[in-house]
Amino acid sequence: MSKKSTNTEIHVRHYATCEYCGREMDHGCNRHWYVINRKKYEAIKNGDDGSEGVCHDCNARPGEYHHPGCDMEVCPKCGGQLISCDCHISDKVIVETYKKLKL
Repeated sequence: MSKKSTNTEIHVRHYATCEYCGREMDHGCNRHWYVINRKKYEAIKNGDDGSEGVCHDCNARPGEYHHPGCDMEVCPKCGGQLISCDCHISDKVIVETYKKLKL
């Protein structure tokens, strides 16, 4: 009588942690704005820029915000690729935070 193997491998996928929202980058980021020439511009959601499906870089689903630094994020001012446009985005990123309310 042969014994059946009970070894089971479980593969857990770990994602990088976003320095802005503090969550793993397995979904989109919080609502955020960029400061360009001292003016605040809201980030563009994945899909609102004409793209389809889940972002291959930061895993934002359609309707979610890309994580800051994502190579697929569109500049809210010029419409070009955010990481390579000439809009002189400041280092300041304003992120909406959510606080849990005690009930």
